[in-house]
Amino acid sequence: MYEIKLSGMTCDHCVRTVSKTIQSFDAETKPIVDLNSQTARFETKKDISSLPKMLEEEGYPVVSINQE
Repeated sequence: MYEIKLSGMTCDHCVRTVSKTIQSFDAETKPIVDLNSQTARFETKKDISSLPKMLEEEGYPVVSINQE
């Protein structure tokens, strides 16, 4: 399980955009994106090294990444 802390999310549209970006990275994952905590939690077997750049291009810079 990964937990990514983001910045820049302000509304439900942002939540949907972050969810779609993560799902475009890995179509099999089902991210849980929380606006209040500015986090996205998801599981993936892929190397996530390219995901921060994808999120940043959408306007949501990654603050931190934790893996549980």
